[in-house]
Amino acid sequence: AMPFEKKGVSLTLSAAKVVYSPGEAIPLRMTLFNGTQEELVLHFNTSQRYDFIVEATEGKGEAWRWSKGRMFLQVLGEEKVGPGRPTISYAAEIPSGLERGSYIVTGVMTSSDAPLSVSIPLQIR
Repeated sequence: AMPFEKKGVSLTLSAAKVVYSPGEAIPLRMTLFNGTQEELVLHFNTSQRYDFIVEATEGKGEAWRWSKGRMFLQVLGEEKVGPGRPTISYAAEIPSGLERGSYIVTGVMTSSDAPLSVSIPLQIR
């Protein structure tokens, strides 16, 4: 998934801090902001709007995925971001249980138009 780039539109991902201790839960927040006067309409093929994926940087692959084991309705939908509603935000928590190490956390807007994504580094030590 490519980072989303459009003038005036940004996708950001934040955790409370960069380094966590083992056993600590990690809250995440992803925000899509549209500061333009043009409404951005995102289309979705299911009731899922977002996902969070945690991958170990040492090539061990995926450590956690928010959507894993969740059921989503097979319904078309859309989200509008623009002058009337400039931001939409999604939050989740990575449960404790990640091993010590370095990770990349990626937030994804699962729209069918274009997958929008943003990544941040995270460490457990």
